[in-house]
Amino acid sequence: MMEIGSRIYSLRKGLGLTLEEVGNYVGVGKSTVRKWESGQIANMRRDKIARLAEVLQTSPSYLMGWTEKKEQPALSDKDELWNALSSDPLRLRLARWLCTRTPEQLKALSQILLTVESDQ
Repeated sequence: MMEIGSRIYSLRKGLGLTLEEVGNYVGVGKSTVRKWESGQIANMRRDKIARLAEVLQTSPSYLMGWTEKKEQPALSDKDELWNALSSDPLRLRLARWLCTRTPEQLKALSQILLTVESDQ
């Protein structure tokens, strides 16, 4: 049976995400993600597990080892957009970066884009 650290590592690598990208999305540092993967931190807060499952595109129950099957969430509009963007390597990279930003970072980026649009 895979341990939580192995599951996190495997899913992160499979999605091509860095420690920093996952940490930014979850709201922790990359060293914390590394410690989760290595098993140095075993007790994780529920809110962190939920965010981690989101960014790793799985369920909290799979991450915790309560189920053996990697459950995929239902396809959403965001997923369909992701699939459309993933056909271009540059757009894929940008989409990955955007998906790992925190809500606060996305709000700041939105304000910057609105300012740039109004200047044109």
